[in-house]
Amino acid sequence: MGFHGLSHAIGKQITTKHFANKNVAVDGYNLLYSLKKSCADAMSTGNLDKIVKHYGQLLRSLIESSAFTYLVWDGQRLPAKSIVSVPRFEAQQKALKDNFAQFQETNQNDTNLLEQGFFVDTNEVKIMNQKLENMFQKKFKAFIAPFECDYQLAWMHQQKVIYFVISNDNDLVLFGIPLVRHFDGANGELITVQDLNIEGSVQDYVIQMILNGSDYYPYKCGLAYNAGKFNFNGDPGENGTLDKCIQALITALMVMRYQMILDLRTKKLEHWQPFLKEDLQFVQFLPKNVLGYVSKDIIALSQNTITIENKSISVRKDSIVQMLKMQVNTNKIKLPGINQQINLNQLSIYEEYLMDCNTYIQKRWAYSNRFKAEELSEESE
Repeated sequence: MGFHGLSHAIGKQITTKHFANKNVAVDGYNLLYSLKKSCADAMSTGNLDKIVKHYGQLLRSLIESSAFTYLVWDGQRLPAKSIVSVPRFEAQQKALKDNFAQFQETNQNDTNLLEQGFFVDTNEVKIMNQKLENMFQKKFKAFIAPFECDYQLAWMHQQKVIYFVISNDNDLVLFGIPLVRHFDGANGELITVQDLNIEGSVQDYVIQMILNGSDYYPYKCGLAYNAGKFNFNGDPGENGTLDKCIQALITALMVMRYQMILDLRTKKLEHWQPFLKEDLQFVQFLPKNVLGYVSKDIIALSQNTITIENKSISVRKDSIVQMLKMQVNTNKIKLPGINQQINLNQLSIYEEYLMDCNTYIQKRWAYSNRFKAEELSEESE
């Protein structure tokens, strides 16, 4: 999910004994960063065997203590996320290359660079999963989520498949999941949604987190943050700025509500929670590959309800609008209870589907292959 500014709650210190006879899930990619100090050289050189060995040591006591342990990895990246994913990936590639060069020269790693730049692709994850399953055999299953790991974990908790999640992503707490952070193989810190000391409803808090910097809301595109309310410079209808702002916000909410997950019982892709009848009109704001199969009835019910007219917004009352508590006054939108102001004068550069998923994947592999080609060229010299 990638919220920025989520409170750093202080939880309860626990040991692996706390997981006795309970199913646990591990955020695979997130926990991988816990290894950056113990096997930084393996990460820089892509030594999967060594990474698996350290990962297995980190998981062993957890697997032995719990009833069953699931290791879940992020899958396909989402089109609505590409606007921040591509710049982030470019920064990762530069950081990883800098770290690799430093390792070659000094045999030492800058773990900060490594954390910024390290990633494993899907094929490498599959190899690691197979090696880990061979290592543990019983009480353990590793798999890749269809899209983001967060929603797969949320569904698993909702369906009582798991009770705890091991991850340093605080935002998972907003799904109501008991979260264990700073796990070192034997100890960790347990936090729950109650530990966040949220004032008001969790839904309002989620809206605030989206505005503070969810990956699905275009905060990277020149948005500035101040206290108070939405402000628009000039005509809010100019270039469809206001329309794009609301569409982006609704898209973020819809992706978070209805992202696809793998149903472990039927082995089929499903939405992580059922569609609310009042949300059907917003189906259009979901990227197609996130939405998955949609019946003709749902398509018929979906409709465009947002128009710009006389510097105001015409919006049909529904659950999302009620949740936003949207009030319109000339060129200002106020969200009561959310102390946040956003300058949207540069939002016109944002296009909701700037880059579809296939284009993103092609660009990702272009960067990855370029890095590997340069590496081989240096070796040949």
